[in-house]
Amino acid sequence: MRLRVPFLGIAAVALGGCFLFPGPKIAAGPSPYGSPYSGLKDKRTAIVIYVPRSTIDEYPMAREEISTFVANKMRASMPSSGFASSVIDPAMVIEWQDSTFNWRNLPETEIGRHFNAERLLCINVLEYSTRKVIGHGEMQGRLRAQCRVFEIPASAAATAPVQYAPATAAWQSLIDIHWPPTQTLAPTQTNEGAVRYRTLDTFSERLVGYFTQS
Repeated sequence: MRLRVPFLGIAAVALGGCFLFPGPKIAAGPSPYGSPYSGLKDKRTAIVIYVPRSTIDEYPMAREEISTFVANKMRASMPSSGFASSVIDPAMVIEWQDSTFNWRNLPETEIGRHFNAERLLCINVLEYSTRKVIGHGEMQGRLRAQCRVFEIPASAAATAPVQYAPATAAWQSLIDIHWPPTQTLAPTQTNEGAVRYRTLDTFSERLVGYFTQS
């Protein structure tokens, strides 16, 4: 059985016991990285993380960490953005993934229907790491993911027949975060937990920034 350590505890240790460089801030106003999307506001939203098996083997808590950071960032945008009570608990989604055979092949409409969701935020992780080169001591976090939002038809959340045709994303963006952005860090400057925390925080800020622009 895999030992699961709450990530908030890891983050607390990282913040309290190492040297942290200031995290990059996302500028206010229109995003330079793509078009904003306002369709999540006041909509019941499920966050689904797709992670390669190789990444799970190296970072067993990757899904929990990414979905928790994104959900918390969305909720922190309240009251102005309408997210506080509309984000489904990420733990419920992960529990469903772990207990559902071949869930990856289910259409987005069917996944949204299961959670009675109006929106599905899918994060397909392409790379998740804390070291620039495996086997070396220098650290630099990276989280690269294809992010998509699917709008679930109202009929799909009730008893209508499931449509298995591929769904079309209402919004999508490739987000590629490095932390620190332009350098690696020696173990004397920071630790792996702190690098992971900053990478996740920067990624979630970038992602949620698309959804909270006016």
